Amino acid sequence: MLNNFKLTFSRREFLFIIFCFVLAFYLRLIYLRDYVKIKLYYPILKESDSYHYLKWAKDIAEGDILGRKVFMKWPFYAYFLALLLKLFNYELIYIYLFQFFLGALNCILIYIISRKIFNKITGLAAILLYISYGLFIFYEGLLMYTSLSIFLNLILFLYFLYLRENLNRKALFVGGVLLGICTLTQANVIIFGTLAIIFILLEKKLSLKYFIYNLLAFFVGLIIILDAVFLRNYFVAKDNILISANLGFNFYLGNNPNN
Repeated sequence: MLNNFKLTFSRREFLFIIFCFVLAFYLRLIYLRDYVKIKLYYPILKESDSYHYLKWAKDIAEGDILGRKVFMKWPFYAYFLALLLKLFNYELIYIYLFQFFLGALNCILIYIISRKIFNKITGLAAILLYISYGLFIFYEGLLMYTSLSIFLNLILFLYFLYLRENLNRKALFVGGVLLGICTLTQANVIIFGTLAIIFILLEKKLSLKYFIYNLLAFFVGLIIILDAVFLRNYFVAKDNILISANLGFNFYLGNNPNN
């Protein structure tokens, strides 16, 4: 499948990537060591987003798979968290470790993407900026969608780079499925994903017929994932809602001078 997606590393370059991964994970372990000492925030600050995601995930893990209301936050992370709860026997420390592992793994993905688009120097700069940006570590230490969303979005971006060199309808369908999953983790990525696919197809200078066929293959994959949530919302709450969140509410709160 990846025959035409060539990306080779020298031994020195490979060792550098591994070193950056280890360094990123080590910094996250230092943060976690101090984080668990703060009783106010660990294990969970009551009524925070993490608190609600944890409650939601526990309900799923204990058998309430579909729930009873329309999804009001990005649902994929809740199910992901429920899986982690079952795997790690509800021990939150291991879930944080897993999220920090994903965060450290992002170093490798960021380097590969930057190197593929630009060059090794750009990849080096990108990976060093990522490691030194503490806000990534902060969000990975919360039971929120952000850590998973960044990881999945990087996978999506890398897959789109693959699509540019290996364009076919099956791969486009898979790309649509992947974008659907990313959308259910944080919905604003759907704008980037849709525009990126259109750009890739335009870049190939296809005839109108094949442009439409390929675009449809992508949207079929996307719609299958999103429709699963739409049908769930309809049958559970009798509400015709595709996806929803508190974006408008949060925008108002963040920009209201009287808040």
